[in-house]
Amino acid sequence: MKPKIATILPVALSALAILLSQFKPLHEMIAKPDIQVTLAKSIYLNQVLGNIGINQYVWVTNRGDKSGIVNRIAYFLKKKGDNTFENVAEPQFYFLPSAQSNVQIPMQEIILNPNEKWENYIAVFRQLSKSDEKTVSSLTQTISKEILSLRQRGNYQAIISRDTYEKVLGYVNQKMAAFTIGEYNLLVCVWCQGIKEPVFKTCYQFSVYDFDVQKLQQATDDYAYGTGIAGPPNPANQILATLTVVSDRALESTMYSELIQNLNQ
Repeated sequence: MKPKIATILPVALSALAILLSQFKPLHEMIAKPDIQVTLAKSIYLNQVLGNIGINQYVWVTNRGDKSGIVNRIAYFLKKKGDNTFENVAEPQFYFLPSAQSNVQIPMQEIILNPNEKWENYIAVFRQLSKSDEKTVSSLTQTISKEILSLRQRGNYQAIISRDTYEKVLGYVNQKMAAFTIGEYNLLVCVWCQGIKEPVFKTCYQFSVYDFDVQKLQQATDDYAYGTGIAGPPNPANQILATLTVVSDRALESTMYSELIQNLNQ
């Protein structure tokens, strides 16, 4: 019996070695990404033809030992205490880190290797409905065409026609009517590919004052000159809001459920 065992053992060990060679090393099998997100403590709020936008500086770092992909970021803005204003938005583009940069880069998935960091200003806007998209596209084209025509004739203090401006004013005021002074909650969630629950979920609050609303109204007034449509927006027409973390699990849970419901529609 012993000679047979001695003969079989090397064959068995060889077979086992071949089998094990088909598997990845153990450290690779248990490796996983560890996505960590840090947000700036303040945001800039603006409006583009009534669509409330949020600009914020974001740091995303992979502290894990495997590559990770951030495949979704969502912001849920809601007026505190009532349902008069709700806004679900996702990043549409980002700016390069330089404060001098106005280059807009379309937002895509963030792919991070181990110990790699991604940081940029992101611009978050609500996805327009088909109806709103059609209206905004029409107004944008009309404003741009009128301003360009006037400038080509040497009128650099160009003002759009009264009829066009009244259409802009009516549309923007309708969309902005519910965004008034008061307290607001903001829920920010970040998802990583392959992980069901958000890797980052935090609720904040901030205040909007009368002079803040006036700034956004000024942006509407400036559309008469093509500002923000046929030319760059005026930085003075945006709101700087300081965020405070809200340690209210019930509120966070409720807003998260509402956010998921909106995203799934």
